[in-house]
This record gives sequence, C-alpha cells and structure tokens, in this order.
Amino acid sequence: MPLRAVLTGQPRGADLYNILYVIGKERALKRIKNTVAKYNIVL
Repeated sequence: MPLRAVLTGQPRGADLYNILYVIGKERALKRIKNTVAKYNIVL
C-alpha cells in the first residue's frame, strides 16, 4: 500500500490504522506533505 510506504518507509508492515495511531495525526500529515513535496506531486 503506497500510504504505508510513505508513513513507515516500508512496503509491508503493521495495519495502517495502528501505524496512524502510534505516530499520530500531525506526524502522519508531515510525512505525507514531505513526500508530496519531494516528488512534486500535484494534488
């Protein structure tokens, strides 16, 4: 799942909801924004 890779740096791992719970909303959003900026993704 691409979102899991963005959040954890790994293509496989824990359940996505558990990852979000552990890292928190702010950290998850920061990682998503950093990835979008790094790859110049237009939303």
